[in-house]
Amino acid sequence: MLLNCHTYYSYKYGTISVEQLVQEAKTKAYESVVLTDINNTSASIQFIKHCEKEHLKHILGIDFRNGAKQQYVGIAKNNHGFKQLNEHLTEHLHSGRDFPTKAPDFKDAYVIYPFESVDYQSLNKNEYIGIKPSHLNRLAFSKWKDNIDKLVIFQSVTFRHKRDFNIHRLLRAIDNNTLLSRLSKSEEAKPDEIMYPQQDIIEHFKEYPQIVENT
Repeated sequence: MLLNCHTYYSYKYGTISVEQLVQEAKTKAYESVVLTDINNTSASIQFIKHCEKEHLKHILGIDFRNGAKQQYVGIAKNNHGFKQLNEHLTEHLHSGRDFPTKAPDFKDAYVIYPFESVDYQSLNKNEYIGIKPSHLNRLAFSKWKDNIDKLVIFQSVTFRHKRDFNIHRLLRAIDNNTLLSRLSKSEEAKPDEIMYPQQDIIEHFKEYPQIVENT
C-alpha cells in the first residue's frame, strides 16, 4: 500500500525546503508524496527532481485558499489534471476573485475538502473529505462516521520540529504586519503539521482501516 502524505511548501506558511521535505519522506518510510503548495506551483519541477533522485513517487496538486482559509486541495491524476488545477488557480489569481466553497468538476484530479466542510450528498465521485489524526475523536460523533467510504487521511506537513513552527509564526506576523502576540490563530498552521513516520499514521487510524484503504 502506498500512503500519500499531503505536504505544504510556501514562503508564507512553511519553513521546510523541497529537498528537506523529500528527505523527511524518505527517512520516514513513505513511497509517495503529494506536493500541494498554497495557491502556487513554482516548486513543482524542483520537487520532481528531488523525488526522482530518491526514488519516491511524486504527485502534484494545489492547496486552494482564500487568505489562510483552506477551501479544498486538488490532486492531479495526470498531466492534464495538473493543467486543470493550474487553469483554475490562474483564473482566480488574475481576476482577484475568491475561490468558491465547492471545487469545479475536475475530470482528471481528485479534490479533498477539510473535515465537515461540505455535505456528503454534494460530493462527486472524485471528491473526498480529509481526516487528520486530531479529528478522530470528533469523527465518532460526526455524520461522517456512516460515510467512511468518502474519508481519506489528510496529514499536512508544514514543519519538521518546534523551531520550524516558531519561525513560521514570525513569518506569518510579518506577512500580516502585526505583532507576534497579536497574531490570530486562524493565520497560523497547526503545530502538529509534521511528518509522522508512515507506520505511526497507520497506527493512528487502526480503528478505521477503511480510511487507510481509501487513502
